[in-house]
Amino acid sequence: MIILKEKKQPLNEMARASVRGDGLPFDIYIYSNDHMPPHAHIVKRGGNDKLMFLLTDKCPVNLTDIVPYRCQIDRSDLIEICRWASKDHIGRLKGSNWNYALSLWDATHPK
Repeated sequence: MIILKEKKQPLNEMARASVRGDGLPFDIYIYSNDHMPPHAHIVKRGGNDKLMFLLTDKCPVNLTDIVPYRCQIDRSDLIEICRWASKDHIGRLKGSNWNYALSLWDATHPK
């Protein structure tokens, strides 16, 4: 079980939106007991979980389309997020990685 440092709450479930081997220097996760608005966490290989970006309805095409959430994201990481977002998802879902991340948010945050 993972404990969030800020809230001292166990994370019940987290889903990886990125796939190992996709070339990213970090992993992208959706947490099931997370707050609104829809967003994803960037977890760098060292375990830093402080970077987040909003999951907007439109897949980002340009760096300015990515909306950092409560943080600043380096340009190099924005480039990687943009590249990842538009790629076809490797798995059962047809469509982009961005659409897959949105579907993970919807699946783990029932209305």
